[in-house]
Amino acid sequence: MIARADTPIRVRGSLEFLECLWRTSHALERRSRRMEKAIGVTAPQRLVLRFLGRFPGVTAGQLARALHVDPGTLSASVRRLEARGLVERRRDPADTRRVTLGLTRQGRVVFYDYDELCLITDCNFRAMPQAQSYEEEISAEPWFSVRENDVFPEEFPNFLAFPAPAREALFARHGDLFRPEFWRGVQEKLRAGEWPEIPPYAAERRLAAH
Repeated sequence: MIARADTPIRVRGSLEFLECLWRTSHALERRSRRMEKAIGVTAPQRLVLRFLGRFPGVTAGQLARALHVDPGTLSASVRRLEARGLVERRRDPADTRRVTLGLTRQGRVVFYDYDELCLITDCNFRAMPQAQSYEEEISAEPWFSVRENDVFPEEFPNFLAFPAPAREALFARHGDLFRPEFWRGVQEKLRAGEWPEIPPYAAERRLAAH
């Protein structure tokens, strides 16, 4: 049976699973392109930087095994980061045959673009627009406009590298931090002259002041 050009095709079983994988891969590629445009590094390169920031002094082999990537693929990413002055190779003082990897000073601050800092009251906190069509959902480029100072709190978790238990606890206790309504409320308080406090612990777990 040949489907008409205007007839929606519903795939099932293994084809549905493969479609899901394709859409996930496409979404990751799309996010990586946006990240490269915004901060100058791709998502895989950013993962390398984050790992080296937490575990300086590892070898390329250790890094490849930890990230579950082919050593050749990792080597290419490291060379690009070296060329940009974000990563450097160092001789292990205890064993000069051993070469380790670490972040440069520039690599340690690459995600802190001080030219883009602004007051909370100047931010425009927005909810992430929802795709209205399949074409928008799979588009390689953003299909919605983003103005200066637009901030999407729902994107914040993508920049957090917490262990799973800590991440779950953060969402359970402070999930409102990832919703624009919370930040709009903070803006209202600041404009009214209030200084809102966001304690990390519930009242019953805080140390009592004497």
